Amino acid sequence: MNDHCKMFFNMIRGYNSTNWRKLVTAIKDEAPSLNQPTWKALSSLVTRYWLFVEKNPAMSESDRHMLYYILGIDRIGKLIATYPRCKDEDYRSLQEQLLPIINEVLLDEQESGI
Repeated sequence: MNDHCKMFFNMIRGYNSTNWRKLVTAIKDEAPSLNQPTWKALSSLVTRYWLFVEKNPAMSESDRHMLYYILGIDRIGKLIATYPRCKDEDYRSLQEQLLPIINEVLLDEQESGI
């Protein structure tokens, strides 16, 4: 995981710990369901991405694009755009993409005592 990704998730955790916990729960859920807390957590991730980019103007364009891809912002947008008819497979695929990142952030939290 790159430094921008770590900074991004630290910002999310610091900004709204409730949404952070909902995001972690949604991504780690073994029986995924696109319920209201999940939608809120995912839409918050998209919003926070754009705010993060705005607050970090020194970040290169390639780093912004990489973070966009790592976070699956386009995939989240597709889920939101097709709501309520989105496919569970699309959500599961997004979970699989984000799960290693979330686990690494949680491990860093545990190691640093956050």
